[in-house]
Amino acid sequence: MSTDASAESNLSIPDQQKKLLKWCEENGKLARKIYVDKGLSAFLDVRRPEFDEMVADLRSGRYPQVGYVVIYATSRLFRRAHKFGKLEQELNALGIEVISITQSFAKDAGGFVAKQVSMTFDEYHSIVTSVNVRRAQREMVDQAYWPGGVVRHGFKLVPAMENARRNRVVVDEVDMAFVKKVFELAEFGNGTGPMGIKAIVNWATENNCLTRNGSPFSIAAIHRMLTFEGYTGSYPYGVDESPSPYSPAYPVKYLKVEPIIPRDQFERVQQLLERRDPRMHAAKAVSSPLLLSGVALCKCGSALTLGTGTSKTGRLYRYYRCSRNNRLGSGGCPGIRIPEEVLDEAVMTSVAEKILAPDHLSELFEGLFDRREKECADRDTKLPALLAREKECKAALHWLFATAKTVPGVSEDSVFKADLANALRAAKLVESELNRAKTISTAERKVTPDQIYAFANEVRETLLGENRAVAKQVLQSIVSLVEVTDETIRIVGDNEQLSRLVSDPENDPDEGDSEGGSGVRRYIRRWRRECPPYTSELSR
Repeated sequence: MSTDASAESNLSIPDQQKKLLKWCEENGKLARKIYVDKGLSAFLDVRRPEFDEMVADLRSGRYPQVGYVVIYATSRLFRRAHKFGKLEQELNALGIEVISITQSFAKDAGGFVAKQVSMTFDEYHSIVTSVNVRRAQREMVDQAYWPGGVVRHGFKLVPAMENARRNRVVVDEVDMAFVKKVFELAEFGNGTGPMGIKAIVNWATENNCLTRNGSPFSIAAIHRMLTFEGYTGSYPYGVDESPSPYSPAYPVKYLKVEPIIPRDQFERVQQLLERRDPRMHAAKAVSSPLLLSGVALCKCGSALTLGTGTSKTGRLYRYYRCSRNNRLGSGGCPGIRIPEEVLDEAVMTSVAEKILAPDHLSELFEGLFDRREKECADRDTKLPALLAREKECKAALHWLFATAKTVPGVSEDSVFKADLANALRAAKLVESELNRAKTISTAERKVTPDQIYAFANEVRETLLGENRAVAKQVLQSIVSLVEVTDETIRIVGDNEQLSRLVSDPENDPDEGDSEGGSGVRRYIRRWRRECPPYTSELSR
């Protein structure tokens, strides 16, 4: 192994090889093979192909007559004492001895201590060097210089005018167009709705879009691109740093660069990616061309999915169908089939004309605010009693823990264990009730008639506009459920969510909270407390 600088100069590695071969010749040993990893650290947890090949060869017995692994110094094999010791023990079990030609260790207790001290100093030197390098790189970021490494697709490095030894990050005009296109496809697609990462990869391959090294884009590469917030103008440094117990944990720093993607577009794409996450939502509900995918349900409770058919004249028509009926037949559910345009128009018209009617919204919010005021009054009444119970639980736990320290063996007593378990359970229950009480926001009638009117007009224009991808996002931020029966269509939504949208239309409630006042969003899923929904019914 050699350092990056010596690998580039090509001086250290040939010298090490020459000395290793000379030692073998002087000691009557035959060198079967030399393994060299150029410029790869023996301290960092990085893959070393030649080292891995050597270990695999020794384990498999490829060279059965080998009795020694000859290294230039212990630091060439590992710069971590525990890893060196583990590998040495394994090789010794195979009858193979590790020999350092620049270090001599006696085969006794003193030699063992000397080797451990030597390897510990190697590790210490690596840790100190790593800390100093990271500190210097962070200082470079503070001075708006690039600290080193490969920049993301869409950016490039240019020498700084005031210091040719330093680089600055600028937008690559050629790659920037591809980055913008990827975000556009993720948000809008090609006119049929948002595209998933795999679909974007297929599009890039079909259009012969390649990475800088000439290879096709992978799913992981497109995902990294769509989740990289540096495209919004704040290039993060220090996100991927491996934590170490022997080096300080530095906060992430942001290098100011020219933005490629607007912040609001980036946040919308993050929201779409979250919805596509199969651990959170059904990804097909987001990418489906159906306007009501993911929210429309049959009377049996199963989702309504896309069905297609062809008339005798050859005309293709699309309809919503019960997924349970499609899987199990009429035995699972009699099934519902309703033309796509009929259900879409019925729901859109009902939302635009009934739910978004200013008078209806005002009535909904009046009921919501009345309920909030009642919750706040109940909270103010119960809070003193809850605080008193919390104090009692803490006192009981303090007494039990003090008893356990002063009375030998009492912690093994069954009665004491039962008392402690009951006290912990009571404390946890009180804490849960207090947290729930604190989450009840103060009742504020902050939605004005002007806000209601502006919100209703803007959403109505979007729903009835030509861009179905945007209309779908807006509709599903208002409507959480559409239940379809033989006679009625029931539309269900959340009053709390609608109130947040009206009072702050720029802050989609599914985006999460902005923390720390830094302007950098953190995408935290917001779980809602159960609250009465608003509903609207129309006859089929």
